[in-house]
Amino acid sequence: MANQASNHKQALVIGGSLTGLLTARELSDHFEKVLILERDPVHAAPESRKGQAQTRHLHGLLANGLIIMKEYFPGIDDEFKAGGAFIGDMGEFIHWYQYGAHRIKFKSGFISMSMSRPFLEFHVRRRVLNLPNVTLIDACAVNELVTSPDRNKSSVCDSQNVQARTMLKSMKQI
Repeated sequence: MANQASNHKQALVIGGSLTGLLTARELSDHFEKVLILERDPVHAAPESRKGQAQTRHLHGLLANGLIIMKEYFPGIDDEFKAGGAFIGDMGEFIHWYQYGAHRIKFKSGFISMSMSRPFLEFHVRRRVLNLPNVTLIDACAVNELVTSPDRNKSSVCDSQNVQARTMLKSMKQI
């Protein structure tokens, strides 16, 4: 939710993968409106997208990442577990292969989770888009970003997406 003391009105995030979603989550505390523009179509289900990095293999959410996720989205770890994510001590359950040999397992005290990248991103995206001041426009390729000399204003040029152009216009050309 936007910080009431903030004089920042609008923020633009280009890219709706994990980095963009987490950036939008943080910006939502400081801006009245946050707009995410994502090149790929995004559906209401965990699925791989063309622009989604490392999408076809297991994704590990390490200890600090899990801590941050739980701070941003209380209870998300329970959603991950309910959906089949594996949780445990990363030193005990990760099979570490390095320099030609498996590393010895040990109790590290660091709890991590493993799940697919689409599953992780789906749950984070759902939580971010539940924030009242965050909007995502998908299937919107950003062709050009133009900033003013003082960098206080910028505009995004995309002749293909009318929804994005309308939203940017309503945000007074961010």
